[in-house]
Amino acid sequence: MTNTAGSRRDDVGRGIILTLLAIFIFATQDAASKFLVQSYSPFQITMMRFWGFGAFSLFLVMRQGPLRHAFKSSAPVLQVLRGLLLVADIWMFAIALKSVALAELQAITLVYPLIVTVVAIPVLGEKVGIFRFAAVAVGFLGALVIVRPGGLPLGLGVAAAIGSAACYAVYIVLTRKVTRTDSTATSMFYVGAIGLVLTSAIGVSFWQPLDPVSLMWVFYIMVTSVVAHGLMVVALSVTDR
Repeated sequence: MTNTAGSRRDDVGRGIILTLLAIFIFATQDAASKFLVQSYSPFQITMMRFWGFGAFSLFLVMRQGPLRHAFKSSAPVLQVLRGLLLVADIWMFAIALKSVALAELQAITLVYPLIVTVVAIPVLGEKVGIFRFAAVAVGFLGALVIVRPGGLPLGLGVAAAIGSAACYAVYIVLTRKVTRTDSTATSMFYVGAIGLVLTSAIGVSFWQPLDPVSLMWVFYIMVTSVVAHGLMVVALSVTDR
């Protein structure tokens, strides 16, 4: 019993560290994306981001066996929904970046852990006590203070930011659910394949040639997207919440 408890604490600690590292990487991506969307369409940047993510997920799956095995999931509908949610999240976040300051945007999207807490109750069957519910209530009040009374007008940018947070929250909960039965490679492949097809179908219409500096930042986003999402999937697979 002691060994099991110790192992469990180790898993939770590892999951927290991996999650914090992923969040830090996402933050650096946001700064790069803020620079890019001032000159290029959010749909083009999102498309190129998924080019890198899709290529890596394909490589990861092919190393582990035939490609057809990657589609074998115990929850294919949830896997497809995860892919759609992540694309919507990135699209809306990129749209918000064009008109909302990065610091304020980060503050708004920090409501996603609160949404995760609420959504995890029906989806994962988690039990949330009065203290966690109180924390959720205080968090939402803080978000309202940010987006309403002080200065941010409720325009397209703020609406997109809130939508992005909601999509990412549900994506996180569904990722936790599918990692109970599916491998990390399968989870990443579904997201990469769906994102690659969907974003390319729309993004090619917004194509503009990139200058060398912008191309460098796009490459950075490609690489770190793979790393950050991989870290998050692994973190969710080793912890219960």
